[in-house]
Amino acid sequence: MALENGAGNWRVHCARRWRVVVIEKDSDADTLADVRESGARLIIGSGTDPARQKEARLEHAAIVAAVTPCEESNLEVVLAASRRPAGRPLRALAHATRPFAEMFETQAPFDRIGQGVECRFFDHDVAAARRLVGEYAPNLIPDLLEEMRPARVLVAGNGQLLPELLAVIVTQCQYAGVHPPVVTALVTDRDALGRRFPLHHPQLHLVADLRVKSTTLPHLLRLDLATLDPGVRDRPIDLAFVACREDVDTLSLARTLAQQSGCIAHDVIAGLRPSTQIMRLFIDKQPLTGVQSHDLVVLGCSGDVVLEERLDRVAKRIHESYFEGQLKAGRPEGSAPALVPWTQLPESLRQANRSQADHLPIKRQTLAISHSAEMIEALAVAEHRRWMADRIVSGWRYGPDRDDARRIHPHIRPYDELSETEKRKDRDTVLTAMDPSNA
Repeated sequence: MALENGAGNWRVHCARRWRVVVIEKDSDADTLADVRESGARLIIGSGTDPARQKEARLEHAAIVAAVTPCEESNLEVVLAASRRPAGRPLRALAHATRPFAEMFETQAPFDRIGQGVECRFFDHDVAAARRLVGEYAPNLIPDLLEEMRPARVLVAGNGQLLPELLAVIVTQCQYAGVHPPVVTALVTDRDALGRRFPLHHPQLHLVADLRVKSTTLPHLLRLDLATLDPGVRDRPIDLAFVACREDVDTLSLARTLAQQSGCIAHDVIAGLRPSTQIMRLFIDKQPLTGVQSHDLVVLGCSGDVVLEERLDRVAKRIHESYFEGQLKAGRPEGSAPALVPWTQLPESLRQANRSQADHLPIKRQTLAISHSAEMIEALAVAEHRRWMADRIVSGWRYGPDRDDARRIHPHIRPYDELSETEKRKDRDTVLTAMDPSNA
């Protein structure tokens, strides 16, 4: 295995007892000593350098994971690894955001599946965001149902995780019987956020009451929530997520928020990219009162997530059930983009299945409180909002006639405006949540 520019992610691979080669560009990275102690072979240099690739024996590696912050470099590494003699197996993974992946996933070598070769994209920020929201969002259900109010969520910082975290929150925090979530995003660069999240989407208001406020990092680190929202103590924030480029800033902001009594109902959730022993202390011992710190590298780039696709297991079953049902109904394989096996499914359609799978715990916990016809209908409304949110963050818009190439869909509109046939699909999705095979 070759792991390009991956000193921060070496541990998950070494734990599988593979022979690991790590190419790391930064000769001063704090984790280099740990890499050496693990038994992995370390090469200092750029993974896109042919000399370093030859030294790492890239063309012989069975698994190649390119996890640099540069999407173009990750793509280059996978392309280089794919240029190997026929019959030599390869599994190559490139970290990239969804828009970047969608531009190249239909091009070679990503369009070739089989004969022992698999090349695909993944986004460890999306995986980390899914796990963070998935851990905390279902816990709000009892209070929201009792008080019949939407979830109130805060996202703050200047880290690369923020757009992905915001997308997952808007998609997943859709609850039965209440309005869409009220989400406040405190950022240092509104334009940067807008490049990766559809802030000005014409149908966004259907799935979230989104309030974006931009400020400088020094002001953000001294944030007074009561000044920002005078009514926050009467309407405390349910979930607060913090992620900055620097871990010290993340911890400072998280502590500032946690110290504001009565403004946040639960612990502040801090996403760290621990690169030093000091930062790891905050993961292991949680020394800040009112702050829950999480290692984003472990959440989004662990071996079971990246290599074993643990987060996709339920999503795969959902797609397999749909695929088999459509074939039994007489629709031929390949007659639609979604009518192919999971391994051939475009990343955007995989994401649609992931979104549905991630919402299952919210449906199940709600149905555990009540599975009356009224609750099922309320969950169907929430399910439709979740589906719309997933489409919206993927760049789809409303239009009277469906056009997949232009990402236009006639069902991106309120539940009440749907036909009875479409409403029944949402109800059926709710009812499948009770199927133990989807656990």
